[in-house]
Amino acid sequence: MTFRPYANARAAQIEPGDTLETIAAREREAGNAITAGDIAKFNWGTDDPEKIQELMRDELGAVERTEPHAFVLSPDAPRRGVLKIPEPFYTPALPIDRKYRLHVRRKACPKQFINCAGLPSASFDFDSSFVRPEAKAALKQAQQLADVYPDAMLFAFGHTDAVGDELYNKKLSERRAWAVYSFLTNDASAWETLYNHPDEDWGVAVIQEILLHLGHDPGDVDGDLGPMTRNAMAAFLGLPEGISVSNDAPFRQALFSAYMGGPDDAYVSAERWAGDGFMGCGEFNLAVATDTANADNRRVTIFAFHRERLPNLPCGFANTAPCRARVAEQSPRYNPGFSCSFYDTVAEPCHAENEHHSVSLLIRKYPVDSQTVGYLMDEYRLDSKCGKLGAARKAMSAGTRDQQFVELRWEHVRAHMALTLTQRVGAGERVLLAEAPFAGLRQDGHLAVEGGVAPEPVVPPDDAVDPHALDEPDGADDSPGDGEWEHEY
Repeated sequence: MTFRPYANARAAQIEPGDTLETIAAREREAGNAITAGDIAKFNWGTDDPEKIQELMRDELGAVERTEPHAFVLSPDAPRRGVLKIPEPFYTPALPIDRKYRLHVRRKACPKQFINCAGLPSASFDFDSSFVRPEAKAALKQAQQLADVYPDAMLFAFGHTDAVGDELYNKKLSERRAWAVYSFLTNDASAWETLYNHPDEDWGVAVIQEILLHLGHDPGDVDGDLGPMTRNAMAAFLGLPEGISVSNDAPFRQALFSAYMGGPDDAYVSAERWAGDGFMGCGEFNLAVATDTANADNRRVTIFAFHRERLPNLPCGFANTAPCRARVAEQSPRYNPGFSCSFYDTVAEPCHAENEHHSVSLLIRKYPVDSQTVGYLMDEYRLDSKCGKLGAARKAMSAGTRDQQFVELRWEHVRAHMALTLTQRVGAGERVLLAEAPFAGLRQDGHLAVEGGVAPEPVVPPDDAVDPHALDEPDGADDSPGDGEWEHEY
């Protein structure tokens, strides 16, 4: 179907709780025979469900979700874009004795999330934004994101634990993200600002820790500017022992620059960062849901987004009001520790923020005979409501003397997912798992455990379709044989 030009299309009238499906339904009632997929392709060039949800969030300001991956619209939401309605384009019959040139504009809609990197829990001390040496290897991963993905733009989100004042923690998380951003852009002057910040206490202890990391022993890291520390400062500058060196701004500028540019240096130019390059989430997105001090919550996560699909951040510096607005929205969450509905969806595919699992499935094969030889290669697909988990797997599903199971593996399965496992046999499909919660499968022992303990089998429902009954030749044996179809994690 051909539609009128996008520039001349009318804007959709959004009602509370709308989805693309409800908007399309109203259009059909009015005589405009379009689908939700038509609307998505017309506006964004895709009908991929995952991308549509991201675009509803970023372009149309959707906040509320009826389930983890199902946004609904609000007419009052601030929007970055406009949703337009496709209307069929009709033209009178054209003479057939002429040549015509058709101009078609293809909209590209790349995947938004590319990859991520997270700093380890030992990266920050309590109530501090100083990036400790333990974090430097992880910072190298951020450089690799920029090197490997030329279309990526980076962005850093800082976090704190839930001890103390909400606004104070918001500002602290911003300083942590700024410290990481400044390290990666080699901006030593920003660290001088952080060193002197009234809410920070870097002090001599930070100087000592950097000197020690650079190979100049300051003695105990105790915050005391004693003789050993002064000798280490002199050695750093290439001066003999006993030479007086002041812990002043020029010295710190040189020290911070050396710390950022050492042998394990990581560098990402400012041009490779989206927007301001960083933002702080405060205590609103906890890796570990606790109101006590916790090192895992003191973190910075760096995201690589496609430059043409940057998320529309609703955040503000030193302002918790946008955070509170998304905390108050009580739709389902992927991660129960993430109060902000925006960050919960942005961070969902990030392995640094949501634990990813490799899932192995052992699926019992069915007996093979001359009638079922056509079913040797079957296709298995694992889905969640977030979309497919990688490509479908094809495997020999008929049994042999030595093999009773076919083993398949999927990566990046997240704990929040409800899994549906489908087997395509011939021209039909058989559902082996139907929206089975990952957490429940693990709790019931259906996931592989360490130490070689065999997992418990998961038996398909009694009314599952027998694969031999799907598009089979006449006379095929419709009995699954000894051992009903099973699959195991």
